[in-house]
Amino acid sequence: MARRTFVQTTDDLTGEPDAQEVRFSLDGVEYRIDLTEKNRALFEEQLAQFVNAGRRTRNAAGRVVSRPAESQTAKQERRRLIRAWWAKNEKLVGQKVTERGRIPAKVIDAYQQHQTLSGPRPSKSTTAIPAATFSAGRV
Repeated sequence: MARRTFVQTTDDLTGEPDAQEVRFSLDGVEYRIDLTEKNRALFEEQLAQFVNAGRRTRNAAGRVVSRPAESQTAKQERRRLIRAWWAKNEKLVGQKVTERGRIPAKVIDAYQQHQTLSGPRPSKSTTAIPAATFSAGRV
């Protein structure tokens, strides 16, 4: 007799399916929680201001913990947001918007400066958070 076993990870807060494990630590205690993409984005958004103001720490081997790589989807979303901002601020930047190709460094710098001056904007993209404070892995 053949047997199939399926494991479905659900969000620990809402019970929704298709969750991923998220790890974080506070005061030296590590935690794991399963979250959907929506709740993970909310979690990252809530922590972002604290993480960005914090200092990096070293792991047990004495190495500085690096940030997790930005996903391809997050990179695409970030480029889309920059191009949309660029289109609205073409005169400010002094360069015509291009639909494809590399975004000039001066445009990225101007976008980041504008975001800093105008405050953080909520978005669907994932905020990179240092792995020492926040890391995510798949179960």
